Amino acid sequence: MKTIYGIALDIANNMGETYVPLQNTTLNEKYSVGTRQPTKNPLLKYFNIGVKVSNTQLQVNNTFKLNRFKHTPFDGVLTKPLPFRMVPISKRLTTVEASQYVLEVIEIYDGVQYYCYYVKTFDSSTDIRYIEAELKDGKTEINLMIKNNTAVLQPHEGRDLSAFNLHEGNYIAVSKPITMQLTPVELTNIEEAFTIIYPAEQKVIGEIGLVSGDLHTTTEAYKACNCLQINTFLEVDIDVVENKEHGIAKIIEIGGMELMSKSGL
Repeated sequence: MKTIYGIALDIANNMGETYVPLQNTTLNEKYSVGTRQPTKNPLLKYFNIGVKVSNTQLQVNNTFKLNRFKHTPFDGVLTKPLPFRMVPISKRLTTVEASQYVLEVIEIYDGVQYYCYYVKTFDSSTDIRYIEAELKDGKTEINLMIKNNTAVLQPHEGRDLSAFNLHEGNYIAVSKPITMQLTPVELTNIEEAFTIIYPAEQKVIGEIGLVSGDLHTTTEAYKACNCLQINTFLEVDIDVVENKEHGIAKIIEIGGMELMSKSGL
């Protein structure tokens, strides 16, 4: 689910305008770290994780139904956020160890102070993909779209668009795959965070936030972001214990699609 803050940032970036975040919508305000105001428009390069949250609802036949918590586009934080790593205050990560994290928060649990690292950089090194999807015999075939075609620069009646396979019911999509990597070591660290912060919860990551932010370097040479906002909420089911032996890489496609119709052919 896209948030209204992600939509507003897209508009500002598309129009070349300065992005002005609404008050009380940033993770910086949530954790009292950094500032809401960016020095330049934020970029979508980060993610955070949260506990899977559900509630039970009594049905008319006296059985219980498990309902997953649902966000609204107005929400600004995950329901039960988890740090990727937390260390005692005396063992703060070095700038090298903390280089992939952009939100460092001091929190206290059972009388112990910790540095908690809540937002991490994702891998966005892949190219943008142009895709066409065609429905054949009840199955969808996905193909990379042919980009080098002079027909797109000659929009006249009767032009040859056969290379683009524009039939009703098909769709075209433009997307950029991003990878959210959690190594075995990171999953072990997340398991420890579960034990400290949410000892009664099942160790399952249930949601991911795609986060935008304005990156800068602190006076101590740490990377940090101002104007950190959740751009999109994603539902996932990642069992930390089951996956910690091999790690996990969650690939998400960011982009948009257009459905072909008779009026567009």
